[in-house]
Amino acid sequence: MHPGAALRRQGRGGERHGQYRHHHHLHYNLSEVINGLAGNDTINARGGNDLITPGNGNDFVTGGPGADAYLLDFKPKKNSNVDHITDFQPGIDEFRLDKSVFKKLKLGDLGKKAFFAAKKANEAHDGNDRIVVDRKSGECFYDSDGMGGKNAKLFAILDTGAKGIGHDDFVVVA
Repeated sequence: MHPGAALRRQGRGGERHGQYRHHHHLHYNLSEVINGLAGNDTINARGGNDLITPGNGNDFVTGGPGADAYLLDFKPKKNSNVDHITDFQPGIDEFRLDKSVFKKLKLGDLGKKAFFAAKKANEAHDGNDRIVVDRKSGECFYDSDGMGGKNAKLFAILDTGAKGIGHDDFVVVA
């Protein structure tokens, strides 16, 4: 989906700082669409209402002030595609989960029954749960089969913790 060495972004403002070994530092200043690269990126949107797509890799993302949306469109793997969101604000920011990756979710707002959050949660607690959040560590998991026996996959870590996060902070998009 995202080409390896080229920065794609729409909008104005922003500058690119320090690229080395597939690790990119991307800084922006306005409300815009920001796409990460194919490596491990550090993205700082610096404010505005941004749509941020971290891309493939283990990324560190800061949206800054404003209502930001984090579009996750790469399949979580055992040791990669886990993004750190440094300043997620429940009720203001949102996760947009790509249906082609999060296949067992229905398009639109995430339903209450598909969401489970508790301290030390890392798997579904019933057969309906698909998005599982550890309120203490901020780890966010996708459990494709609820309690069907497959392990839930870590896809994001909210570095400020997950206090106050709810099903309404997630939207499934095509």
